[in-house]
Amino acid sequence: MGNLIVADSEYISLQEKYLTLGKKTENLVSEYIQLLNEVCENSITSGTVYSNLMSFKEECEGLKEQISEITNLLSRNMRTYIDKIDDKDQYIY
Repeated sequence: MGNLIVADSEYISLQEKYLTLGKKTENLVSEYIQLLNEVCENSITSGTVYSNLMSFKEECEGLKEQISEITNLLSRNMRTYIDKIDDKDQYIY
């Protein structure tokens, strides 16, 4: 049976990358929402297209909150995985 080697540094690096990616994605979604607001305020101010854009904007706002939750969960799981392995392999250290 082979040995399982877990490099803590790789998981810590991934943890940081997921958090960074989450923040960048949230910023992009925020900018997109702002653009939708500007279009609705300045270009398409009424009608069916306006209503659809406003509905779409609301869905995007919900997505923004979910991105943060998902990336934070991924980051915590990376840390938890390392901690659990360290606890199980305490005798090696």
